[in-house]
Amino acid sequence: AVCIELIGDRFLRRMVRKIVGTAIREILSNKQIVGNELIDVVLKKDRKLSGYAAPSSGLIFVGAYY
Repeated sequence: AVCIELIGDRFLRRMVRKIVGTAIREILSNKQIVGNELIDVVLKKDRKLSGYAAPSSGLIFVGAYY
């Protein structure tokens, strides 16, 4: 099982699914994923660098904090 916790003040459409999909791609390719590398993919704003969008059926929204 993989548990990924994302915290932010806003998310774009499908952003969480793309982040999770990219992380899963890195895990399945047996690469050692370093947190900064995943952050770099997000900050570069180039969707070609990211993986597929993870299916929503495996994601759970825990809550929103204001």
